Amino acid sequence: MTYEERRAYLGIEPHRGARPATRFHRGGECIEVEMISGPENPYRDMVVHSLQTWGGPSDSKIRTWESLSPGARMAMAKNILTGNALPLALELPDFYFEIRNMVRYGYDQVVRTRLGVTYSSEGTRDNDVADIGVMVSPRIWDNPGARMDFEDSVAESKEGYAALVRDGIPWSDARALIPQGILHRFAWDVNYMTLKNFLGKRMMLCMDYPIVTMAWKMRKVLEERYAVLALPLRPNCDYAKVCTMRGADRDAELTSNLFANCGRWPDRRDGTSAPNVSEFQVSSTEKEWLEQWVPGGFFEGTVEHDWAEAFEKDKRFFE
Repeated sequence: MTYEERRAYLGIEPHRGARPATRFHRGGECIEVEMISGPENPYRDMVVHSLQTWGGPSDSKIRTWESLSPGARMAMAKNILTGNALPLALELPDFYFEIRNMVRYGYDQVVRTRLGVTYSSEGTRDNDVADIGVMVSPRIWDNPGARMDFEDSVAESKEGYAALVRDGIPWSDARALIPQGILHRFAWDVNYMTLKNFLGKRMMLCMDYPIVTMAWKMRKVLEERYAVLALPLRPNCDYAKVCTMRGADRDAELTSNLFANCGRWPDRRDGTSAPNVSEFQVSSTEKEWLEQWVPGGFFEGTVEHDWAEAFEKDKRFFE
């Protein structure tokens, strides 16, 4: 094989010779989440881990999982997932996701999660990105004038990028002209405890819409394979039953409230509103967008999920 044939064979050949062109996508509709791999039986691992303290003697040949009935296995799994057992077992289930068509600036927010994860992502240094797609906020997409201005600006930056590349400038230097809204692919490995903490924060509609969309899609993908693991995963404000970004009368509010309350929960438990310190009088993420982009996966804060139904879906793991 030649050098270039070997690169193509191994899948490490860069994207070259792109002509300036852009596929524009309305918001998070284009974000794709795929679970590449997950545990064979996460509940068995969690239950066995949590029950090491009791029983014995250790040479009795009693096997922890096999000694329990399916009902007892389910009960113990629920104890772990609802905080009625030590949380150590939550670190055991491990998942590997590939996320496609995330917006580049949204990826910057994802990688703030550092513990219990590892990442690998597409490089703008390593490829010609003159033809890379761009995500457009629905507030721009649905406004004809704003959309025209946006698309013209992207086209101008892409033409400038392509001109630099034609002049012999490396991709890594020319990319300074590429907009933040470009689409991005990355993969990440994450354990369940980290994923639970991540989704609890990022499923809240006060967060930026690309990462909120990705979070809700991740939960839906998880639910399709592990319904019981997915059941406790929901926005943190659902557990507080109040907006956790407003109404606390603390200085942090002054730095965290760019947007108005999304309407999922009131500002305060007594129903009163917090002082209006929002820079923009709209929700950061609109629930109507999630209903479109995560069909069958979005639910209201007042929805109570059924443990029995989830265990029925996952009963193969407990038998």
